[in-house]
Amino acid sequence: MKISIDAMGGDYGPSSTIPATINILREHPAISLIQVYGDKNQIEDTLNSLVHFSSSRDLVDRIQIHHTHKFIASTERPSDALRKREPTSMLKALEALANGEVDACVSSGNTGALLGLARYSCGTIFENKDVAICAELPNPNRITLLLDVGANTDPTPLQLYNFSKMGTVLHRCISEKRLMKSNFPKLKVLSIGTEQGKGNHLINEFIDTYSSDEIINFCGLIEADKVLNADCDVIVCDGFTGNIVLKSIQGSVNYMNKIVEIWLQNNLVSNSYSEGSSISELKKNIEYNYFNGAVLLGINKIVIKSHGSSNSLAFGAAIKKAVDMISGGFQNNLSNQVM
Repeated sequence: MKISIDAMGGDYGPSSTIPATINILREHPAISLIQVYGDKNQIEDTLNSLVHFSSSRDLVDRIQIHHTHKFIASTERPSDALRKREPTSMLKALEALANGEVDACVSSGNTGALLGLARYSCGTIFENKDVAICAELPNPNRITLLLDVGANTDPTPLQLYNFSKMGTVLHRCISEKRLMKSNFPKLKVLSIGTEQGKGNHLINEFIDTYSSDEIINFCGLIEADKVLNADCDVIVCDGFTGNIVLKSIQGSVNYMNKIVEIWLQNNLVSNSYSEGSSISELKKNIEYNYFNGAVLLGINKIVIKSHGSSNSLAFGAAIKKAVDMISGGFQNNLSNQVM
């Protein structure tokens, strides 16, 4: 198993991506190589600052650094990145994937640029180039996927149907790897109510045309206040709505974590709770970083988008998602069940 990393993406660059890479290599011996793309000096400085890295021959032998002094800024227009196609850390990592050198690519970089360059370098599954960004939601009871969360602000019913098929295959893949297998994932569409006819024109046309298709297990509508405790496995919506919902969840989770931290500081003076206490476990269950890693569904290869503010924990979760998809045979399953 081999993975390419855009080390320069996101708000923190190598200070986030490199520690995450080392931790994942320790946890997953099945990864034979991680190809790291970015500024060699910054990457090596970060590696040398990590305790026990240089003394571990196993870790050293499983990292390959590819120098490039160019990277795509978060403020850069995606159209400019696609038009210039400079040898940036993002493009070089994607090209390694397109050329078959690695099995997946992970980046925290500019979402629009990653989407455009992935289409350009790796190609798409569908002729109309449908691609959806699929995120995992924190859910205490099951694995819940939400798509699209930003690639298509005004999709057609056919696109929603394609998203539904891809989300279903992805759910089967990662749920099986986490021993939470779901043979026929339940799918719902995000709307403003659960009663029949509550959706807009897009949702109602999708339901009329595709809800009875046997490839997807359509189970009705779901409202936004239920997505974190959803009774379904895949939630489908347009990218405009999905992006707002996802960022609202991220903000709410951050707020909840701050409330828990304040409570701990004010009430645990007696040290009656340890770090392994139920309160700490609660924080872990709602910490969004553990669920990080959005999948670009529709690309011919496995491309994972880590959010731009990813710390090493979050970037590591994105790499883990790539590992689950590779070992679960996602691309083969997608080709067999969607095409």
